[in-house]
Amino acid sequence: MNIKSIFKNIRDGLCWSFTWLVILTIMLSFINGTGIISATFLLKLLALCLWGVISFVISFRSNLVKNKRFVLRLTAFYVMFIPVEVAMFFFMNIFDTNEGLIKWAIFGAIVVALYVASLLIDKFVFDKLGEDYTRKLQKYQENLASAKN
Repeated sequence: MNIKSIFKNIRDGLCWSFTWLVILTIMLSFINGTGIISATFLLKLLALCLWGVISFVISFRSNLVKNKRFVLRLTAFYVMFIPVEVAMFFFMNIFDTNEGLIKWAIFGAIVVALYVASLLIDKFVFDKLGEDYTRKLQKYQENLASAKN
């Protein structure tokens, strides 16, 4: 992957993620009745999105992990992104209420549950699809070899 495509992936991912997070933030601010979003909050949100996109591009789109398994890529993404996400949530006062500890626990449980779900999908779905693909490819090669004889 060349540098131009890396920057294109970062640009596209940043536009998509930042736009949707701003839309969600606006909706939540109206639901909560505040209707106000600070420029500082938006800059922190932009920084979070930028780091998330960079982490994603490094973990899933770069030549560093081109031939690696999904679990390794996912783990690399989690290791790069989750600590920064937690720090940014803290600095953005996302869970700054009386029930803050409960909300942090729910957030942690969601992160762990999504990681475990991804591992299970990889193990039971992708591995099976890979085995089916390998079997079909071997059968095709056998048919090709027998057709030549």
